[in-house]
Amino acid sequence: MKLPNGYGSIYKMSGKRRNPWVFAVTDDYVLDLDSKRTRRKYRIVETFATRAEAWKFATEYNESASDKFEYTLKQLYDEWSTKYFEKVSKNTEISRRASYSKVKQYESMRFRDISTGMWQDAVDQSGDFAVQQKVRSLISLLCEYAMKYNAINKNHAELLVISGGKKISRKDLSDDDLLRVIHGAADGIPYADCILILCLTGLRIEEFCTLTVERYNIVDQYIQHGNKTEAGRRKVVPVHPMIQPYIANWVAKGGQTIFCRPDGRPYSTRAFREGPFRQAVDALGIRKITPHECKHTFASLLDRANARESDIAALLGHTRYDTSLENYIHKRLPDLRRAVNGLQLPSDSNVIVTDKGYDQNRDISGLNDV
Repeated sequence: MKLPNGYGSIYKMSGKRRNPWVFAVTDDYVLDLDSKRTRRKYRIVETFATRAEAWKFATEYNESASDKFEYTLKQLYDEWSTKYFEKVSKNTEISRRASYSKVKQYESMRFRDISTGMWQDAVDQSGDFAVQQKVRSLISLLCEYAMKYNAINKNHAELLVISGGKKISRKDLSDDDLLRVIHGAADGIPYADCILILCLTGLRIEEFCTLTVERYNIVDQYIQHGNKTEAGRRKVVPVHPMIQPYIANWVAKGGQTIFCRPDGRPYSTRAFREGPFRQAVDALGIRKITPHECKHTFASLLDRANARESDIAALLGHTRYDTSLENYIHKRLPDLRRAVNGLQLPSDSNVIVTDKGYDQNRDISGLNDV
């Protein structure tokens, strides 16, 4: 059965694919210089596992396309966000809502009537570089959603320019600073072990603060966590031997989360960043850093250890999985463990940590200036 004229096209792509069936619509007409005839240029709207799914979507798409053609920004945002917020973390939802507040002046306008110049004005007036990036990202998501239903035919965000000052430069910890963290943790400086754990796991601050014992495999020593992207939500990170005793000490506290307040309650990301994390940074005497720079440090250590790009992507939560999580862990855990255990830490950081205490006869030559 064929779709009616003007309803788009359904076809099957060659090769072995998870979603081989395609629903595409005419995006433009181009002139073939050889035949002097015009031909259609298609835009893929969505892919599906079965023809039936593609057909069902095509029917719904054509029934709703005319409605969305008249949608205001608010109507489009409300419909998009209802679906989108179900798949992302609470922090991401808060960030998207904040970005939407920067474009609300257009919410009563038809979405298709908002020009690139108007979007640019909203971006320019939204704030600094980081805020402008987030606003442009939201605009791109909304445009992609509108294009999916043929309400518009281009993504305005691709033409937007960020001009809000210089981009914040993220740095990883120097070897000297990392060495101070390693020895500070061994000396029992409060929360220095948390900084070290962040540097050797690459956990985001929200992942760290919400990590529970259910996500920590004590037997095989790996963390399965994440909450920013689909790949991140299935992130598997082997635990480096140096930090295993520190995590064990936190688990023994029996809190609602592993890294908890003294009374067992979880830390919010803000409370941890502005409290224990900042206090530990000051006590260690290192450069003022952010928790996210610990993630950069983890990535840099992996790169310096010549870890494979696929392993780095997986450990940072940037990999999509075409298999079940159980199969993924079984197949990839040995590779990821070799990558983590192969980290090249500062040369005099051979600190021996046990559940009974710390080796006080270690080399501390790198700490003369503390």
